Amino acid sequence: MKHTLMLFTALLLAPLAALHADTGAFDFNYSSLPSVAYQIQFSPDLRTWTNAGTTFIATNAATHWSDDGTQTGSLPRNSPKRFYRLQLTP
Repeated sequence: MKHTLMLFTALLLAPLAALHADTGAFDFNYSSLPSVAYQIQFSPDLRTWTNAGTTFIATNAATHWSDDGTQTGSLPRNSPKRFYRLQLTP
């Protein structure tokens, strides 16, 4: 069974996020479980989701991820809208 946690509604994750005006990158930090696999996805419309990079395994209770365009094809500031979600993967 695949579980999806939406960052904009995930009460359990308590994410902290920031869009950097100088670089155009989007950073967020969230609570994670060590040894659990996660996949970050992004979407322009909340209907179509694309993987941002590959699945990764958390090593700490807190994880940092940055969208600098290398894993999503463009900087967040260059997109009219961009949404993110975090999936727990099997």
